[in-house]
Amino acid sequence: MTNEMQPMLEVENLEVFYGAIQAIKGISFHVMPGEIVSLIGANGAGKTTCLQTISGLLHARVGDIRYEGQSLKRVPPHRIVEMGLAQVPEGRRVFTELSVEDNLAMGAYTLSDRSREAALLEEQFRHFPRLRERRDQRAGTLSGGEQQMLAIARAMMSAPRLLLLDEPSMGLSPVLTREIFLTIRELAKQGITILLVEQNAAVALRLADRAYVLESGRLVMAGSGRELLRDERIREAYLGE
Repeated sequence: MTNEMQPMLEVENLEVFYGAIQAIKGISFHVMPGEIVSLIGANGAGKTTCLQTISGLLHARVGDIRYEGQSLKRVPPHRIVEMGLAQVPEGRRVFTELSVEDNLAMGAYTLSDRSREAALLEEQFRHFPRLRERRDQRAGTLSGGEQQMLAIARAMMSAPRLLLLDEPSMGLSPVLTREIFLTIRELAKQGITILLVEQNAAVALRLADRAYVLESGRLVMAGSGRELLRDERIREAYLGE
């Protein structure tokens, strides 16, 4: 099998605990290069826990995570970023007292090539013209939508090949949600592979090549975004129809 045909990300029999409470219960899934894959489910289903385990912020008790064929077990989070995997956290978590430009510089902390950092900064300003306009403004004074743009741009400053997005539309108006998802689609067109956790199931499924449904820490359904959008159980449980 050629490298192109191998999954970029493989999650295998993953079990994650918070103390005695099991949050993730033996899930397995994969993401192929160039795909947008969505994880949907109710609050508390384990979606954020899954992303945090992939990015090294939490540790699995059982199972393995492989990125480009390499196990991420015992790999520290900063090294995972260096390998080309970045996460945009839930709630944005920008550095509110720092300027927009300084926030972006923080995203490039794993890069050793300063000229690369300058090129990546210019790339983010092309993606997000509003951030260029506000480059000297404190991040805490930005609107919610602008902070979400900044969080995505900050992750992109590490030049990832795989981007993990956790609830990018949280707290945003429908207009800003549409803008953020158009940006995500544009990043995918440029070859960034995306694993998306999103409460807005309708938008997540329309965007996704494939999707998985998490319930109480277990994967209960999988299929193309289109298939799951048509599924009666999904429409009733997550689309309010």
